[in-house]
Amino acid sequence: MDKHKKVARKKRLLIIGPAPQNTGGVSIHIRRLINMIKDHVTIDFVDEGRKHWDGIFNLRTLNLFKYLSKIFKADAVYINSSVFILRLGNILASKLFFRKTIVNIHRDLTIENHKKITIAALKLCDKVIVVNDKTLDFLKNHIKSNRLHLIPAFLPPIINEESELPLQVNEWINTVRKSEDSILMVSNASKLVLHNGADLYGLDMCIDLISKLLDMGKDNYYLIFIVIINSDRQRLMLEGYKKMIAEAKLQERILILDEPLSFVRLIIKSDIVLRTTNTDGDAISIREGLFYGKKVIASDVVRRPEGVLTFKTRNINSLIEVVLSNTANDRNISSNGEVVDYLKLYSNILEFNI
Repeated sequence: MDKHKKVARKKRLLIIGPAPQNTGGVSIHIRRLINMIKDHVTIDFVDEGRKHWDGIFNLRTLNLFKYLSKIFKADAVYINSSVFILRLGNILASKLFFRKTIVNIHRDLTIENHKKITIAALKLCDKVIVVNDKTLDFLKNHIKSNRLHLIPAFLPPIINEESELPLQVNEWINTVRKSEDSILMVSNASKLVLHNGADLYGLDMCIDLISKLLDMGKDNYYLIFIVIINSDRQRLMLEGYKKMIAEAKLQERILILDEPLSFVRLIIKSDIVLRTTNTDGDAISIREGLFYGKKVIASDVVRRPEGVLTFKTRNINSLIEVVLSNTANDRNISSNGEVVDYLKLYSNILEFNI
């Protein structure tokens, strides 16, 4: 072998989005992606989250020089912004230096404002990734087909890197499991917020579900709901929900936690994964539930993956009917006859060598 043979330089990829240390779906996608591609590409990062993490440059510091220098040094920029103005600014800055620009739209783009500006910006990009059919259909008439890619945000969990569940959670689950016919449902939310006048993640529906099942004599259903609180306003909403649970005497049936934990490990211990949102992108928790062979129930606000049982959004009777149905998920993404080579998939999209 020629000692003097040049080793090809790894491509430099700048990822922009919420830091992988966060707990939201986009952060989970980024964290798993970095772990998968880190040996094949040189990675830099720009965090745009509200919480600042040590050692990670945050866009909200407004250090324009450092921000632009990171883009200048990159071969490609992978943008995961969910906020319109941040996505727009990142696209324009990337194209200012003629960098290869890949944007991943993690939400339902049809509910955003400024659609014309968004479309104009996306036309500048080399590749646009969408995570659901609804957004794909919306963009088909505006973005060239060779630049538009439908790729669910799911990447397989790295179970060894998932933190163990807190002792109090395991103890609560063990108490529930003393009943042999217990059915444990789990759900989560990255924040408490209203959309179209209703709880976006449907925590209110989940509480109502347990209450109504109990009224029907179904006393073997339990719920763990994980939510991340980001403001005093959200804290007040959460306290209101906890008061509702206490007044209905459901404390032994519903556990709400506002601390980061491994939702993957929670899914593994559950029977049913709930997704009661009234708008959505491509929920990683849904695909994780399918991956582990759980019964997954979700609102019908977007087209869901094969195997998911859907109910009419914000319709408690429809939700109860699906929960009580004997229908089980008969397929999951790990056994549907197609093995996805995620590393190859993303090496083609982000254009680095493997």
